[in-house]
Formats: sequence, C-alpha cells, structure tokens
Amino acid sequence: FFDGSEWIVNGKGRLEMVDMTGHVLYARQLSDEQNRFALNGYASGIYLLRISNSKNVKVQKIVIR
Repeated sequence: FFDGSEWIVNGKGRLEMVDMTGHVLYARQLSDEQNRFALNGYASGIYLLRISNSKNVKVQKIVIR
C-alpha cells in the first residue's frame, strides 16, 4: 500500500516494477516482513508491481500521477 510518501510491501521475495511494455524499471530483493521504498521520479502512468518468491507470484497494478 501507499502511505503518501512511500510504498509499503509486506513479505519476502523479489519485487519488480514493470511498465506496460514489459520492461523492468525497478527491482529489489525484499528481506523484511515490512519493506518501504519510494518510487519518485517515474513518469505518470500505469505500472505493475510483481512480487515473487519460490512459491508464489503476485501482481498489482499501480497508477502514478
């Protein structure tokens, strides 16, 4: 979820932010139960946040304005 200044993702695994053409723009290994990161500087648009680990892959659509 977004707290107004940072994104907060719960869980462990690999996080990727992907644009609508499939290019990975941001990647990070999530190591804590609650991970905080900023996505400042990206153009307005629709992106996908993909979180994967050895068991699951989850995808969430986000909109940056």
